[in-house]
Order: sequence, then C-alpha cells, then structure tokens
Amino acid sequence: MGLSSALQIGRSAMAISQAAIQVAGNNMANAATAGYTRQVAEIVPARGERLQASGFVGRGVRLEGISRQVDEAVRARLRQALSDEHASIVDQDILSQVEAILGELSDSDLSSQLSHFFNAWSELANTPNDGTARSVAISEGETLAGFVRQLRSNLVDMRSQIEDFLRAETSHANELLDRIAELNEAIITAEQGKGPAGGLRDQRDIMVAELSQLMDITVVEQPAGNVDILVGSIPVVLGNDSRGVEVHVRTVDGEHEYSIRVASDGSKLNVRSGALGARLAQRDGLIQPTISDLDAFANALIYEVNRIHSQGQGTVGFSTVTATIPFTPEQAALPLNDPDLDLPFEIHNGSLQISLTNIDSGQRRTFVIPIDLDNVNASGTTGFEDDASLNDVIALIDAVEGVDASLNAEGRLEISSSGERDVVTFSNDSSGLLAAVGINTYFTGIDAENIGVNATITGDPARLAAGLTHVDGDNGAALEIALLQNQPISQLGDLSLRDKWLTTVSDVGVAASAANTRAQSAVLIRASIEAQDQAVSGVSLDEEAINLMNYERQFQAAARFINVIDEMMQTLLSIV
Repeated sequence: MGLSSALQIGRSAMAISQAAIQVAGNNMANAATAGYTRQVAEIVPARGERLQASGFVGRGVRLEGISRQVDEAVRARLRQALSDEHASIVDQDILSQVEAILGELSDSDLSSQLSHFFNAWSELANTPNDGTARSVAISEGETLAGFVRQLRSNLVDMRSQIEDFLRAETSHANELLDRIAELNEAIITAEQGKGPAGGLRDQRDIMVAELSQLMDITVVEQPAGNVDILVGSIPVVLGNDSRGVEVHVRTVDGEHEYSIRVASDGSKLNVRSGALGARLAQRDGLIQPTISDLDAFANALIYEVNRIHSQGQGTVGFSTVTATIPFTPEQAALPLNDPDLDLPFEIHNGSLQISLTNIDSGQRRTFVIPIDLDNVNASGTTGFEDDASLNDVIALIDAVEGVDASLNAEGRLEISSSGERDVVTFSNDSSGLLAAVGINTYFTGIDAENIGVNATITGDPARLAAGLTHVDGDNGAALEIALLQNQPISQLGDLSLRDKWLTTVSDVGVAASAANTRAQSAVLIRASIEAQDQAVSGVSLDEEAINLMNYERQFQAAARFINVIDEMMQTLLSIV
C-alpha cells in the first residue's frame, strides 16, 4: 500500500462524510414536512486490495446508495386504516344527520303527529255530529300528511347530497389517479435503476394515502419503480396509465342504482371502504331503506284509514263522487288481480254496497255489487283471466237503476245518481275496491311522497265519515280509525303503524350508536399504525443531530489523516 492509496482512503472518507452530512441535513430540513420519508446514507467499506503476502487492506469507504426508510407492510396497513377511518367518519356524519331529520323523541316527531291524528278521531267518536271535532280531525290529517311529505323530502335531499358527494369525490379520485400515473413516469425516468428518487416517491405516497381515504386500494410496486393501483382485483392505475373511475347510474324498477366503475371499460369496482364506499353503503343501506320504510308506513296508513272511511257515512251523501286514482284504458281492461296491473293497494274477492237515498222522503235503496276476484276461470281452472276488471265493475254499477258510472277524461271512476233528489252512499266493502281506486276516501296519494287529505272532505267537512251506518250519531268509522293506532297490520308484518315506524327509528339509532363506536376505534387504530410508520419513516432531530456530529468528526478525522499523509510525502521527498 502506497501513499497514493492512503490519500485515496482519506479522500473517500471526506467525500462520503460530506454526502452523509448532506443527507442528515436534508432530513433535518424536512423534519416537519408532511409526507417526508427519512433517508439514510448507506455507507460500506470499499473493496480491499492485497498487500503482498500480508493479506487485504482496505481502500477507504464508498456510498452504496441513499435509501428511504419505509416498512411497506406498515404502509399497507396504514392505507387500510385510513380507508376505514374515513368510512367510519362518513357513516357517523350521515347517521347523525338522519337521526336529526327523524327527530324522534322530540315534540315534533312522527310518533307525536300520529298520536295527535288518532286522538282527533277518538274525540270525533265521542261527538260524531260536532262540527269542530270534524274540522280538527281534518286539520290533524293535513298536518300529519304534510309532516310525512316533508320528512320524505328531507330524506330525499339527504340522498341527493350523498350522490353529489359521490360525484365530487369520484372526480377528486380521478385527479389523484392521473397524478399518480404522472409520478410513476417521472420516477422511472429519474431513477433508471440507480436508486430511489426520494422526493418523487414521497409525493406519490402522499397521493396514494389521499386516494386510500376515498376507497380501499391495493398498491403493487414494480421493479422499474412504478406502482400499480388496484381496487379489489381490478387495476385503476397501470404504470403511467390512469384508467379512471366514474359514477355509474342505472334505473331499475323506477329506482336509481349507483355504483363506481372503471372509466376506461366500465368494470364495476367493489368499493367497500373509504369515503366513497361508505357513501354508497349508506345510500343503499340506510337512506333508501328508510325512505322505503316511510313509504310503506304511509301506504299502510292511507289504505287502512281509507278502507274504513270509504265504506263509512258522512252527514250528507254524494250526487257525484270521483275517484282519486286514475286508470289508463289498458289498465281498466285488465283483471283487478292481474299482477301486471301493479295497483298500489290490494283488492280482494268480495262485494260492496251502494245505496240511493232520496233526500226529501228519506227512502233508501241498497244494491250489492259483487267483485269477482276468486282467481278461478269460467272453466273451473285456476287463473285470473276471467276475473273482474274495472270496466266490469263500472258496468255492474252503471246497471243499477238510478246510478251512473263511467271513467272520466282523466281515467278516474265517477259515480253519480241520475235522480235530482237522490244521493249515493257506500257501505260494507269487503273487497277494498273503494279504498283502492279512491272513492269516498280520507287520504289521497299512495305513499309518503304524495299523501294528502281528500279535497272533497277539506271542502265540505260534512262528508267526513264518522259512522258506518246511516243512523244519525253513529261513530263506528271514527272509532275504528282511532283504534288503528295500535292495531297489527298484515302488510307491515303484523306490526302496528306506530310500532312499524318506531322499529325504523330504532334501527337508525342502533346503527348511529355503532357508527360512533366504530369511528372512535378507527381513529385510535389509524393513530397507532401511523405511530409505527413514523417510528420507521419519521425524522428524529435528536438522532439526526448525533449522525451529523459523527459525520463531522469523520470528516475532520479524514482531513487530519490526509494532512498526516501529506507530511509523510513531504518528508519522503526531502530525503530524496
């Protein structure tokens, strides 16, 4: 080993110390930089040389590379924790808003409105001929109907808000995917297999972490340095190509179905977590079912009240009465139990009674109208083809002497008396046809979106049916309607109207409580994993200060070493 080799050892020590000081300084400069990953100078001994027969002697030191301190397993867990945390926060936010919309246990909730409504009918049953009690029963119905409509409108607005967020967050996800693809290309170009481009990789990791807040993703790094991003098993970024994502909407049975798909080929993505996954789940698993439950509640309320009211008696009869449910000519020709007719209310095999009363003499004639829906054809075989259609029922009613029946220009059944001094009333409808088509009903509409009180009643409270017979002072209808409050209803799974709604509210409350617990747990889990990641990738100023002093001492020692070698060379030259 000569003096020139010794100088090379000193030179390498000074050069590598200088590089290591630069790395430590860069770490210290970025200690507070979000997303920065600590870098380490990988210093290794230079390959030695043989010193005659004495063995090998070192030739100094070399910088093998500058590495980023990343635990990929921890980073993968952190991305999942971020997805779960943001999903739980979205769940918590949406459920708390739905709870506020429902407002149960307040003074103005649906249960309270329902109690006021049925209490008004109970009061009417006590004084069936009292005009004030009739007005209150009508007013409470209008209040209840308006409350139900507003409640549904608020839930629909909430659903629309979620859909707007889905579109906005999908657009943001596309921006992130495009940026990740661009950084992939920049990293490949910058590195060329010669070591990681720390700054570019840090930028990409920030984009990937932000994307994981929107959806659950899998990151696969390729040998060239680029990463592929997958949702489930479907790639959304391949190298420098972003395949994009989009919100896809399709209509099924009149309802909109939302999903997230790959923009380039329409592949459906199974987004299970992150903000997007949570919004999809809450839209389809909470908001839509709550709207459906409210519609089912309103449909049952409308039908059950109308079923009683339609065969009840007000203090006056009708010279003409018009149904509230329209039929097309094609629908009017179909059997009333044909599944293709898809009526909002069910009609059964049975009959109804129509009475004609002369308002001068009080003479009354009553006629029975059979409603043949026995699901048996004329040949005796099972089938509905020969059962009664609305046209058949109209023909039977029109055949009654003194009664006219037809479909008006709007497709609504119209029944009137042909005598000037005769009025029509209805009773004993075992088929439910009157309620199903909207004759002599209290409510209009078919669900929570369009429930209302019949204008015929609001315009003339005397037509409010308090009794079931023509006896003056009868309170049978009012009594039966008042008892509906706690009566099991088959179409609601044998729950009462009140219990049906309280079950829906309870489900929302349980889900909200669970969401709060999940959110708290998710925050703690994310913080714990983030601490693990920072222990590996974060910058410790104390550690870097120690490294800086070590490299400084190494640099000083190398300089002193070179100075000694220089003195030796000078001495040697003076001797020569």
